[in-house]
Amino acid sequence: MTASYNLSQLGSNYLQGGTGSVARTTASKLQESVSVKDFGAVGDGSNDDTTAITAAFTAAAAGSILSFPPGTYKVSGVNVTGKAITLTGYGATLNCTGATGAIQKTDHGNKLIVKGLSFTGSGAGINFTAAPSNNTGNELLVCDCNFATSAGTYGIYSIGGREHIIKNCYFTGINTGSGIYFSQSVSPFVSNCIFAGAPTAPYGVNYPGTNTGYDAGLILRDCEIMGWATGVSIVGLDTWSVLDGCTIDFNTNSLFLATNEASLTNNYIGSNNNNAALHIGSSGAYFCTNIIVTNNILTGHSQTGNLFDAVLIDGAISPNEIQICNNSIAFFSRYGIQFTMTNTNMFIHNNSFSQGAVGSVSPIYCSLGTSDSAISIKHNFFNNGATITGLNVTFAQVNENIGCNTEGRGQVVVGSGVSTYNIAHGLNYTPAVSDCQVVASNAEAANKNVYVSSVDATNLVAGFTSATAANAGVNWRIRRGV
Repeated sequence: MTASYNLSQLGSNYLQGGTGSVARTTASKLQESVSVKDFGAVGDGSNDDTTAITAAFTAAAAGSILSFPPGTYKVSGVNVTGKAITLTGYGATLNCTGATGAIQKTDHGNKLIVKGLSFTGSGAGINFTAAPSNNTGNELLVCDCNFATSAGTYGIYSIGGREHIIKNCYFTGINTGSGIYFSQSVSPFVSNCIFAGAPTAPYGVNYPGTNTGYDAGLILRDCEIMGWATGVSIVGLDTWSVLDGCTIDFNTNSLFLATNEASLTNNYIGSNNNNAALHIGSSGAYFCTNIIVTNNILTGHSQTGNLFDAVLIDGAISPNEIQICNNSIAFFSRYGIQFTMTNTNMFIHNNSFSQGAVGSVSPIYCSLGTSDSAISIKHNFFNNGATITGLNVTFAQVNENIGCNTEGRGQVVVGSGVSTYNIAHGLNYTPAVSDCQVVASNAEAANKNVYVSSVDATNLVAGFTSATAANAGVNWRIRRGV
């Protein structure tokens, strides 16, 4: 015969041991956490453990730990709304059979912590859906979890949350939705996660915002996102997004931005199809402004043909205030940066461009060929003999680059009896007269009032108000777009 005891019957007979330890009741020790097996969960992958796990959650004190011993727990969905709780389950798997999700939460103010669990089956692994809030935060912490909901739609589905933290998690085998889906979720933070998708899976990380105050902020740091139809899509955020130290590569579309105030730093961003690795554009009414792209490697993964761009900037609503600086832009087989827009302020400075082995058209290309007066292209290195004609820019400021010959200077001595003098400038375009300068370097040239007479694709023509009487020294300079 087996004896049974109520925990309140157990006396003060537990001692941890070690200096400073004190005696306590066995009851208080055992009640530090609740195991789902205390309420009849089996964890054999066959029996439905939903009722038992729900009972365990109901019995657990607010702020306590609900533990899942190793095993596979079949659930239709467990709702943990109503109290703060920590779920731990290193070695445990929740196999969801319901459409809503394995773990569900619909309230604010009660923090949910999930550690070490694996999720399989249908629905979402974790479904946090609540009305947006202005006065709560730090509500969800998920770490060391594995999401392989191959029959489901999402690893984590988050609507209306604030300051959710997701770290050290693995997302794989998700076929129809997203690794993580955010909406009206203020400032979620995702770090050190791996998203290993399949080309049929739409998104690694998807944030389709609506440009409200609740769609504000997203941080992705030190993540690897590979193998999805779209690696990361960020649309309609009211304010900042930060992507830092991530590898986003071998996705059909790797990174799409139609948002405000985004910073992309120290990332490797590549593509694996006829799409740009980084696409900055507009989506419906949502567009990009104040985008900083710096210290990244951006690659088009060229193999054959000329369909691969590293960066594409476009949209019915023109993106604005774009800074693309200090990047390595490589292995593109069409354009390193292609843009098609009007009335856009954009700086393309201090980048290195290295095209793919075949088919490369231009390191930078303006599809319009006009309306580019607010574009500044300076201090870049082009290794493929770029030309102004190839860049297809008309009014942009293009100067002080290496590998695209747009500036020239020198000195000439003009003999006597000369009214005009041809100076071979050696540039690969026809400069504007306003970009040319000639300055007298001796008295004869000064007395004859040397000036720019004309310029063409070959020569800068220096003119004198009257024929020179002796040798005239002239310094010349051409600098485009100043």
